[in-house]
Amino acid sequence: MTHLPARFASLPFFAGSPLTEIDVHDLFLTFPHQEDRLPFHLVLLEGDLRLIAQLVAFDPQLVTPESFRLAIAAGHLVVAQTLLHMNPSVVEVTSFADLDAANEDTAVCVAAANGRLKILQWLHASGHELVWHALVIAATNGHEDVVTYLLGHELSSGSPDHAPVHWTPSHPIQSALACALCNGHAGVVLRLLQYGPCTLQEHLDMPFFKWSVASVVGRHHVQALQHLLDASMDVSSLDATAVHEIFSCVDFEPTIVLDATDAEIEAVVRALP
Repeated sequence: MTHLPARFASLPFFAGSPLTEIDVHDLFLTFPHQEDRLPFHLVLLEGDLRLIAQLVAFDPQLVTPESFRLAIAAGHLVVAQTLLHMNPSVVEVTSFADLDAANEDTAVCVAAANGRLKILQWLHASGHELVWHALVIAATNGHEDVVTYLLGHELSSGSPDHAPVHWTPSHPIQSALACALCNGHAGVVLRLLQYGPCTLQEHLDMPFFKWSVASVVGRHHVQALQHLLDASMDVSSLDATAVHEIFSCVDFEPTIVLDATDAEIEAVVRALP
């Protein structure tokens, strides 16, 4: 963990977070091997181009794939472009054989996870392929504009054969729908339903990320459930356990549902199998 100066609290990277310290892994660093990069990564969070240039002039090796991804996560498009200009090798290969291990940390997925639509558009225009994992992460974190953008493009599995996305019951699009539902992102649920037919996962499993991301607070769980019912979707997988998961967080405390009364919650739950 590293302590954060008070001025960092207002940065988009920490929006809504009351924390005064952060795990260095969330700054794309690994201790004790990269502690010398911490000052530079803190400067990246603020997006101070003048100071960034001074530090890189002193030590060009500060520009790494990790610093590039941190600039993306922090929402600094110009900083990311500057780092790329300083060292083009910071961009990782855009296709991976081991997509489960690799997709999570690609620049595209970092941008999608943090809702950085303009950066995602720039990456795509620069030749980065858009992968299904980015859609799942964006849906999980409630970034509806990113979900809409990704649905408008051909998505790849991230594997060398560039297998395109197809709407099938076994496709990970189910994960995007389930994650948006569990996190109360009704707008994302509706967008996915409008795009094409899909089904729910039998088990509502949430993805795990190695680093923290900027997410929208989901408070529309009832509305999300209602969207499924309105679409005449097969919700047979939503048994009592699944419904409990939707309305409870991991420590079994009640989920905040600010858009619904007790009667509305009861009505939509009674409509389930």
